[in-house]
Amino acid sequence: MGHLTPAADRSAGFIGIVCGLQAEAACIERALRRAPERLRRVPAGHPLPSAGHPWAAAGVSVRVGVSGARPAEAERIAARFAAEGARLLLSFGIAGALDPTLAAGDIVIASRIDDAGRSHPCIGLALPSRPGWREGPVHGSDRLIGDPAEKALLATGGALAVDMESHRVARIACGAGIPVAAIRAISDSSVQIVPAFVAGAVRADGTPRFAPVLAGLARDPRTLGDLIALRRGINAALGGLGAAAADVLEACATSA
Repeated sequence: MGHLTPAADRSAGFIGIVCGLQAEAACIERALRRAPERLRRVPAGHPLPSAGHPWAAAGVSVRVGVSGARPAEAERIAARFAAEGARLLLSFGIAGALDPTLAAGDIVIASRIDDAGRSHPCIGLALPSRPGWREGPVHGSDRLIGDPAEKALLATGGALAVDMESHRVARIACGAGIPVAAIRAISDSSVQIVPAFVAGAVRADGTPRFAPVLAGLARDPRTLGDLIALRRGINAALGGLGAAAADVLEACATSA
């Protein structure tokens, strides 16, 4: 994991954001470009924030890494950010609902992140109250959870949603003594089926990969309705992330 900057020296550090998809990272990009004076505007054509191109939110540098929906890569990105002096690590992206009252596009603000029998506490973010925003536990999984029966089983632990990055980011943050937060937007309901072959639909750079989806659909045409519902849900989730991004960046900058 490398040498970690002592916690006492992190006050001038940056916010390290880990996303699974390029589309999630683009929500951060748009917020930094378009938000009012509370976030520094970024010139058109500037690349996404990264280790080489830090941006700023409320005067605090921001870096974004994209894992390609690969949990181990999410952990590696978080470890790199921690080693480089991050003052806060944020998991930001879409998630599947475990709570049956959550719908596509709703936002879950993690109060804790459950990880293989452990729980990692999350920093409290000073976020406004918005319709469809909920605070509660998030469960981390190293694989796609698309079976409603498995979602129901995970829900018995109290988690509202499940994703594939937050637990890996939290491991690094808690091990390094860095605050961690997770903001996840719902893409599929607790009773919605997500076909298993969808797990292969993301390239390592976080962009879509359509061949596994087309192959899966050819093998089982009955999944077409599930795929259409998922696409609509992902669009709603990305819309929710985009609407929340400026508030989240400001809250992270003032809470760390």
